[in-house]
Amino acid sequence: MKLTHLALVMTIGLLGLTSWLAWQQHNEATGWRNQLELARIQQQGAQQVAQPVEAPQEINVPTASPEIDAKETQVVATQLAKGAGTPVPPPITTPVAKPHVNMVDSASLPPPLTPRQRQVLAMPAIARVKEYHKDNGFILVDAGKNKKLENGMTFALRRQNAIIGRIKIGESEDKESIGDVVPRSVPPGVTIEVGDELIQDLPPES
Repeated sequence: MKLTHLALVMTIGLLGLTSWLAWQQHNEATGWRNQLELARIQQQGAQQVAQPVEAPQEINVPTASPEIDAKETQVVATQLAKGAGTPVPPPITTPVAKPHVNMVDSASLPPPLTPRQRQVLAMPAIARVKEYHKDNGFILVDAGKNKKLENGMTFALRRQNAIIGRIKIGESEDKESIGDVVPRSVPPGVTIEVGDELIQDLPPES
């Protein structure tokens, strides 16, 4: 019985000693790990301090354009010339091309219409000349009683904006009329032509 208790006591003592030794080894291992971590951190800090400082980036300064250089050169030359009393050369300028303008010759334009010509153009056409019998001195027009043309009525003959003569209706039918040319109403050198228009007669131009 005593041997059994003695063995039990020894067993418990060995277990306690083994546990204490294990705990002691654990503490020592933890301490070594902490020291290693501290040394690694210090080494990294020393490397960062030892790193060279980066050189500043190069700044690109824009160069002056040829036009600015030319202007600056001109300003410097002006100042130097004023100081030396020499005449200043005129600045160099580039000629500017002017837009091409089509000039119309005023001689080729028709003269403006007179009030009389505007009045002649404004009159409505009543009929047109179909035939002209110069030897007999009468004309045939393409209007008659349908346009209220009656015997004895007087009309003017128009060509463009001018009156070239006058006629007097001698015979009127439904759609045609014969008119006698009033003597001396046609200017010299003018001949009545087919297509000339009959308009209301106007008083002579004053």
